[in-house]
Amino acid sequence: MHKNTGFTLIELVIVIILTGILAATAIPKLIGNDGFETQAYRDQLLQLLKTVQQQAMSCDDDCRSSRTSNPYACNKVIIEGDRFGIPADCNDADLPDSFNLPQLGMSQAEADSSAIRFSPYTIEFDSLGVARSCTGCDISITGEQTLLIRIESQGYIHEI
Repeated sequence: MHKNTGFTLIELVIVIILTGILAATAIPKLIGNDGFETQAYRDQLLQLLKTVQQQAMSCDDDCRSSRTSNPYACNKVIIEGDRFGIPADCNDADLPDSFNLPQLGMSQAEADSSAIRFSPYTIEFDSLGVARSCTGCDISITGEQTLLIRIESQGYIHEI
């Protein structure tokens, strides 16, 4: 009698499934993320800047007098070389290691696990939404690619 050799259909399907799983998980790590992380942090910083700008424009005199006790009244964003955020106290020049709501930003642990770099700025918005120390400036976010956020002299914030 003639004995058939070869693979069964079930064995072939299992090999195809395992190859698909391997391709879906390993290949993107080998190829890279094409700057996805850089784009994500650019979008996060852009949204934070716009949020703080809107808070500054809606903050009246009573709000501004309570800047140290009211976290929503601190119209400042600190961008360090490896991370960004709103300071815990408006008088602080440094960022806390982690953020509790309503403070927003990139924690120190997140910065340690990321290769993203930022051009350092301290940006404070006035009641008209204009950045005092960063008018007409470009904030660079560098990772696998370099992306820019521009703050125009009139206060318009956009990506380049």
